Amino acid sequence: NTADRSIALVDYALRRRFAFVTLQPAFEHPTFAKFLQERGISSAMISRIRGLLGKLNQDIANDTHSLGKGFCIGHSFFCPTVSNIENEQEWFKTILEYEIYPLIEEYWIDDEIKINKWADEFSQ
Repeated sequence: NTADRSIALVDYALRRRFAFVTLQPAFEHPTFAKFLQERGISSAMISRIRGLLGKLNQDIANDTHSLGKGFCIGHSFFCPTVSNIENEQEWFKTILEYEIYPLIEEYWIDDEIKINKWADEFSQ
């Protein structure tokens, strides 16, 4: 995890010993949509996830001063482990509130304007 600089020395040691594969967020991949549809997520919600996270990841990638593309948020946050999501709105809201928003607060800890911007985006 290149975003976690607190373990940089361990990261360097591992990189000397193992091969690494860079994984990119795959919100637009057809398999992601199929996976969600099989769990009861509507096409409208899939579009909402793709749109919101696409914009957020673009904002993160464009912040080359503090963040950059290595900090982009991956699709795994939105891969449910249960076979059927009964309330997709609540499921989506819970992920944003308890997983994505705290990450955003950490990313832009010194930029309250940016945090508030994304809090507004998440509440729409």
